[in-house]
Amino acid sequence: MLAHINETIVLDEFLQDENVFDAMKSLIVSSFTSSSNCTCEDCYDEQQEDKASLLAAKTEIVAEIDTYKDNIMYVKENYPHIYEKEEAFLNEVLNPAKIRILENKLNSESMRFFRKHPRLMKRIVKGEEDDLDFASEVEYNPGTTYVRQEPKTGRNDPCPCGSGKKYKRCCG
Repeated sequence: MLAHINETIVLDEFLQDENVFDAMKSLIVSSFTSSSNCTCEDCYDEQQEDKASLLAAKTEIVAEIDTYKDNIMYVKENYPHIYEKEEAFLNEVLNPAKIRILENKLNSESMRFFRKHPRLMKRIVKGEEDDLDFASEVEYNPGTTYVRQEPKTGRNDPCPCGSGKKYKRCCG
């Protein structure tokens, strides 16, 4: 009981800390609240919204890793108990060799999640409609094939960078 009270106090202090970015707060809050096992429709919808919030926070942190590195280290040093909740993810984010893989994994996970929950996506998009410029967005259409603007460079063709080497020995 006392441990739970201390955890709540530390979490409240963490949420009040102005040095912690909003996406980090959202990530941690989602990890603390995502433990409900209720299967009623209201709780299920809330769980899906929490999962969407968690995906959004993770995606923002990965996409803006240069901005978040110092913030992650700040949380690690000042709130080690809170850092433990998402330690695996945050350590992976700090590893530059894994960042691209993590970004692709999160994009795939988000697409699968929102295909499974289109109502939730519509509600989220409707709430952020002012922030989005749909005219500039490319609509995903799985029935179209990508067409190259220029012909593909062959392995043994001269490299297009102008080095004089074969493509396979230079940029390929």
